[in-house]
Amino acid sequence: MYYLYAVWMPQWIHALGPLLGFLVYDLILFTPLFARFGNLRPEHIRGPVASSVIISFSAALGVYYLFMNPATRLGSNSGLRSN
Repeated sequence: MYYLYAVWMPQWIHALGPLLGFLVYDLILFTPLFARFGNLRPEHIRGPVASSVIISFSAALGVYYLFMNPATRLGSNSGLRSN
């Protein structure tokens, strides 16, 4: 229901919670995922590489929109309301 409301009322505040949650989830997944690279057999390397690329991209997006983009940075008072 939350995501439907966010689509209906597109404001930055509705994206903030899920974006923070996904970023924390990505950061939690980094350690166990990268710790397994040392003992993988060559035939099993594609899955963890794909996972780490996806997690890294997701974390980079979260960091960019939460801390770098002036319009969406934490602390900015932009509502990003679409009309």
